Amino acid sequence: MRSSRAGTETRPLLIVRADANAAIGSGHAKRSAAVAEEWHRRDLQFALVTSGSLESVPTAIRRRASRIETGFAAHPDPEDLDRLLRMIGESQTPCVLLDGYGFDEEYRRAIRQSGATLIVMDDNGSQASHAHVVVNSSPSADRTEYRGIAVESLVGPAFAPLRSEFMLQSRKTGSDLSEPPRILVTLGGSDRLNRTAMVIEALELTSRRVQARVVIGPANTGKGELLEKCSSASQHIECIVDPPDMSALMAWSDIAVCASGGTLLEIAFLGVPSLSLVLAENQRKIGETFADSGVTRNLGSAEQLTARGIADALTEMLENQEIRRAQTIAGQSLIDGLGTSRIVDHILGFTTVND
Repeated sequence: MRSSRAGTETRPLLIVRADANAAIGSGHAKRSAAVAEEWHRRDLQFALVTSGSLESVPTAIRRRASRIETGFAAHPDPEDLDRLLRMIGESQTPCVLLDGYGFDEEYRRAIRQSGATLIVMDDNGSQASHAHVVVNSSPSADRTEYRGIAVESLVGPAFAPLRSEFMLQSRKTGSDLSEPPRILVTLGGSDRLNRTAMVIEALELTSRRVQARVVIGPANTGKGELLEKCSSASQHIECIVDPPDMSALMAWSDIAVCASGGTLLEIAFLGVPSLSLVLAENQRKIGETFADSGVTRNLGSAEQLTARGIADALTEMLENQEIRRAQTIAGQSLIDGLGTSRIVDHILGFTTVND
């Protein structure tokens, strides 16, 4: 670790480097923002660094950042790493949190060699080399896959990073449906395959009357089409563009139709039964693992789905209270909501020991 100047307080700065765009969605930026939020709660400063936009990060978290850097060319353009290394050099005790797929071994090695504490949010075991601390909150995560790669590995649902807004919501205590049943549709920040439109069609095919809220993410380019579909639907369907509080929408719902990514951690904590779609290959293992844990019914690859297939699965969920009850219990047993605090505890503990 770098040495500090005599008489200078060395409170660690967390530099969060994560991106959100149409290609990778907004999950990386949101979950790393949860860690930044908890960092700030400990009266510590954090900076947000992204080559794209931070609009997917809640406004309240953005306002707490001591510094924000946006709008630069992403790695492998040298401006990205050069910018980050300059920020590291300006801090006495820098901690860098990386969350995304564009930070290769060269990038991670340079951060490690700079003297910063490197934390990596990893989904598939491929992003951890040179990390001091790696976090993988998937139920299928195995500590042994990081042996000899990262100094410390935080694996499993105990380290699920949830924002504080979820702690303010009441968790489900029963499996009764509202009348009409409340359905939440949330397929990520971009939904490149436009499966939101297909789910709206599925709602129309469902034999039971429902009320639905359909989330349109900030990077979704099909907003106009979706708004038109919602307004002309025979079911009561409300489209909500980039909502400021996803936790409230999840708590409102009886059933969620969602992507097989970080959203599953959030709805599992609240106990919302769900149907999940694999929208990208990196979501496949997560969706399958959560289904095996009893938290969701995974419908598989979104490219293979039909509106009728989704409608049939939703109808079955609406008609089967035991399935809903089992998912609620499984989700709340898996995620206790303390993961973000545990992550920050470990980072600070590592920084203190190695200072």
